[in-house]
Amino acid sequence: MQYQILAFAALAAALPQGNTDGDQPLTPPVAGSVDVCTGGYTAQCCATNVLGLASLECSQVPDVITSRANFQAQCADQGLSDNCCLIPILGQGLICQSPQGN
Repeated sequence: MQYQILAFAALAAALPQGNTDGDQPLTPPVAGSVDVCTGGYTAQCCATNVLGLASLECSQVPDVITSRANFQAQCADQGLSDNCCLIPILGQGLICQSPQGN
C-alpha cells in the first residue's frame, strides 16, 4: 500500500498543473453553464471521497451545471456527492476537492 501511495504521489507531481495561459478555460463554456471546478479540475459525481486523494465510482454530471447548488443537486439525485477531480479516469477521480462558486 505504501508503494502505491508513493507511486500515486509521483504521478501526480509529474502531471501538468492545469491551464497555463491565464484566465482562458480549458474547454469552451456551454451557454448557461457555471464553472464550479477551476484550474483543470473536472466536475464529477462520486460515491466516496478518500482524503481528497481519490474519489470512487465517479461519473460525469448529467446536465449543464448552472450553479454550485445545481451541481450538488444533480449529484444528490443520483445518491452521489459533488467533486472536482484533477484526473478523472476509469470511473475514479484522482486529486479531488470541493467545488467552488455559488
